[in-house]
Amino acid sequence: MRVDVLVLGAGPAGISAALEARAQGLSVLLLDENAAPGGQVHRGAKASAAGPGAGQARSGAALAAQLAASRVERRFGAVLWAIEPGPVAFFSEQGAARKITAGQIILACGTTERALPIPGWTLPGVMGVGAAQILLKSAGLLPEGRVWLAGQGPLLWLYAAQALARGGALAGVIDMSEWRPGALAHLPKALLAPGYLLRGLSWMRQVRARVPVYRHRKVSAEGDGRLQRIVMGGQGHAADTLLLHDGVVPNTQITRAIQGLSHRFRAGAWEPLADEYGCTSIPGILVAGDGAGVFGAEAAALAGRISALQAAYALGRFGAEQR
Repeated sequence: MRVDVLVLGAGPAGISAALEARAQGLSVLLLDENAAPGGQVHRGAKASAAGPGAGQARSGAALAAQLAASRVERRFGAVLWAIEPGPVAFFSEQGAARKITAGQIILACGTTERALPIPGWTLPGVMGVGAAQILLKSAGLLPEGRVWLAGQGPLLWLYAAQALARGGALAGVIDMSEWRPGALAHLPKALLAPGYLLRGLSWMRQVRARVPVYRHRKVSAEGDGRLQRIVMGGQGHAADTLLLHDGVVPNTQITRAIQGLSHRFRAGAWEPLADEYGCTSIPGILVAGDGAGVFGAEAAALAGRISALQAAYALGRFGAEQR
């Protein structure tokens, strides 16, 4: 099988890349290991179209509708496991291994949750906020009992607000972020996109109005065979579930498995080395979206379109004067 453009990942970047590549007259195959489009950020978009994060959910539903109405060939439940020079990709689908040759490959692999290895983090009952949000979005499930959240980052507050809006109860939120005076230098840039700032403040306000919020840098989980308590500031608190979060980082499982594809270490995480068009150190392989550097869903969608236009340029759809 051969296509002009193979896109891996049906999140904001991947869907946008596939739609743009198809608009340029290219044959496109979109692969994703999940059962439906949306990626992590737009997972269960229709069911999340109300409450905290609703605006983003509506954007995801609209993007999925565009994909459904397009002529992009798409295969869900497909797991890509190797890319070789050519470029040639190998993936599994419905228990069978398949091979596809592509003129250009766009990797839009999104993010993965950064681990927060506190003492006791491997106890049953301790899991990531990202995993808990997947359960909430895909199955409407919330943890029961005495539920604590600990860590830092926007997703911590978004999930807390979403859980409360869905009828969940939280025993407390532990803000483990460190105050850095140098962060004030970035405030003018933050004010250029006030919507993000206001949404974050809104989530925090909703949570603080209903849940005790603590500030501690050191937290541990304890229990005999499973989580029974958390300890902060020398004091123990009964707990049945502890959800940890320390931000998200680019998902580089695929890119780091490709021989010769260069990476760099930035902002505490590895990311593929790419130019402004998404071109990597290997001709014919591009990266797009948060898998190339975490900037959010809106930026990821734009990056997907740019990478698709670069693929069209590389395949001779237009010249350098139009690039």
